[in-house]
Amino acid sequence: MAVGGIVITVEPDDRKETEISLAGFPELTVYGSDEKGNIIGRLRCVDSEEVTALVGKIQSMDRVCNVSLAYLIQDESDVTNE
Repeated sequence: MAVGGIVITVEPDDRKETEISLAGFPELTVYGSDEKGNIIGRLRCVDSEEVTALVGKIQSMDRVCNVSLAYLIQDESDVTNE
């Protein structure tokens, strides 16, 4: 399991509409936003590659200016060595 904290930056007037659109990502939990257009969220994915792919999808959304990955934690106990 990989968990990543992200900050999604949008224009302040686009914040609410973007939060509604982000609800379509089941791996993303939005914790809040501010009047400057920063949206704080957490991604829970299978691995870090999936986190990276999801950050890319969010970044490509029309109203999104930037996505910053604040932290990434990979739970090594879920990884099997063959």
